[in-house]
Amino acid sequence: PRIEGPQESPRVNGRLLGLTQGAAAEFLDDAITAVENNGYACREVIDGRCLWLDHEYEVMLSTDEVLSLRNIERRLVSGAAGDAAETFTETFDLETGQPILIYELFDPDTDWVDALSAEAITRLESEPWVDERRHIGAGPEEENFTLYNLTRGGLVLSFAPFSVGGSGSNTASITIPYRSLEGYWQPNGFVEFLVASIE
Repeated sequence: PRIEGPQESPRVNGRLLGLTQGAAAEFLDDAITAVENNGYACREVIDGRCLWLDHEYEVMLSTDEVLSLRNIERRLVSGAAGDAAETFTETFDLETGQPILIYELFDPDTDWVDALSAEAITRLESEPWVDERRHIGAGPEEENFTLYNLTRGGLVLSFAPFSVGGSGSNTASITIPYRSLEGYWQPNGFVEFLVASIE
């Protein structure tokens, strides 16, 4: 994958290339080991059937400062009626090359966890396959919000399968507009700069 456009930093393409090369190397290592051990290149075996992994990478946000990626991993079993999908997310500070943790987006002097939890629970109420488990899976605990992406439209939160309800074997995702948490963002932080660049 490659990002084009005058606003995009060369660091974005460098980071994408590194992630892609790393994923390809990991896949080849697993496939070679599987062939050596089993005679076929299954990533995993369930009841004698091959389990294949399909990765779908998506760039959620790309600026000179931030790169936010989502990877949807699908597990496909031969002969099965459906697949299981799980979402993985990563957001990088391109100045340092390090991942941005969720708490770094918010002002530590505010009750941002409670505010984020309340917004998430409210928005999850209208999602299909979500039930009372949302009060635990999206409750006021920082670890509930580690799967996130920054986008131009807002903060996208993802919740692991079954953590907020009977959403099958897939990850549930919601978008919270930045204005909904106004006053909680880190002053002069990533989100404030992002919102200023959009307006």
